Amino acid sequence: MTATALMAAAAAFNLICSGTGLTVVGTGPSAKTTSDDFTMVYRIDLDGRRYCMDKCESTSQLEAVTDTELVFKYLNNSETLASFVKVNRESGAYLSTIKIGSFTSMRSGTCVPAPFTGFPARKF
Repeated sequence: MTATALMAAAAAFNLICSGTGLTVVGTGPSAKTTSDDFTMVYRIDLDGRRYCMDKCESTSQLEAVTDTELVFKYLNNSETLASFVKVNRESGAYLSTIKIGSFTSMRSGTCVPAPFTGFPARKF
């Protein structure tokens, strides 16, 4: 492989992330809490700053790419609406939080790289 081909391959890859999730619906003593294991596959193109997940029906823009983190999503509008998904590029640590009103979902785990399996074809 040429150096250019190796660099392009390094910029496009899949991440297989797995771990444990915790979901809380409601507040106080009546809140319902559940936990579950998860596995997600992210397809990532660092040069295009695009990604998709699981079935990969459409792509989204990466929020940030640094030497140490990939930030897929970051939203913090208020105390009742927040969301972030990020992966540490050095340790592979995965963190995700979604909070909408009295619904909160938190996931943590690890990610490992895998060969890039492509994005959906563009219609135009």
